[in-house]
Amino acid sequence: MPETRAERPLCRNHHGPTGGQHAAILLFLLLGISSLWFLFATRPYPSLQPPTDTGQHPSSASAATVEPPTTADAEQLIDLLKEKSFWQIDARTEIPPPLVEHFPEGMDRLSVDQKKRLFLHTLLPAAITALNEVEGERQLFLTLISRIPNELATRGLTCEDREWQGHFTADEIRFLTGLTIKYRTTNIDKLAMRIDGLPPSLLLAQGAIESSWGTSRFARQGNNIFGLWTWGENGMIPQERGEGDSHKVATYDSILESVRKYLLTINRHPAYQQLRETRFYTMDPYALAQGLTQYSERGLGYVEDIRQIIDRNNLSFYDRLAATPVKASQFSKPPTDEITSI
Repeated sequence: MPETRAERPLCRNHHGPTGGQHAAILLFLLLGISSLWFLFATRPYPSLQPPTDTGQHPSSASAATVEPPTTADAEQLIDLLKEKSFWQIDARTEIPPPLVEHFPEGMDRLSVDQKKRLFLHTLLPAAITALNEVEGERQLFLTLISRIPNELATRGLTCEDREWQGHFTADEIRFLTGLTIKYRTTNIDKLAMRIDGLPPSLLLAQGAIESSWGTSRFARQGNNIFGLWTWGENGMIPQERGEGDSHKVATYDSILESVRKYLLTINRHPAYQQLRETRFYTMDPYALAQGLTQYSERGLGYVEDIRQIIDRNNLSFYDRLAATPVKASQFSKPPTDEITSI
């Protein structure tokens, strides 16, 4: 029988059941399976469910369940942003949940300034939602691990070590174990470095580069805003893929899912260890960009492009918005209607 979420064991016992235990289990299943399924499947775990591999955290479930409208035309999306008072924004503007799931057609027919503003103000709600999810994970993680004595903390959150588990409820153990799976380490110090956000300006700048301001084929058809690859069955084959290569460009159900996967990649991939180490000391987007040399074969040229886009488009303004959970520097005025061309 498939395990329900509530019944899934955290750390499986390495010793198999005896023959008598097998018989008892079989009898138990035959007599009580329906009532047990109802009991466990309906048991709520509102704040301590194991994190998913997409980057979603249960604390932000309300944002994730919003059903954005489908907006097929760029002009219609501009009208929607104006209706939501999110076309012109300032430091007091409240960031809404994601307004749409996909970038619209026709963005390439807009003026440069309109295209950039539409891209930024469409991506920003998804970015803030995903960043809030990671921040929720981080705060709960830091709160929980403060209970672990120092002599146990150095041993990590392994399934084999039951001593640390004695300091937590079953739900809390599920949550912590889920983090070790999601972020691919049981080391507490590494988890603290991996479960963290980014300045929105850095995220927006990379999205602009990788998706050509939302107009690339991969962004429009696959919601891939950040140029992430996959070697799985699903994905889009890039036209420039070399002979013998097997990678594809990943596809996602929504812009929000693309942002979640991007953050997870930055937070756990070995290539971005330098960025994570820098982030421990600062959230300055220009400093963090230095840790992205391996994101592109262009290396330092790519880093410089990110910094120029942040600077020329005043993207650091978005780091100041009230809904942003990350540490941010103080910057000047918001972007005007005339956003400088790159």
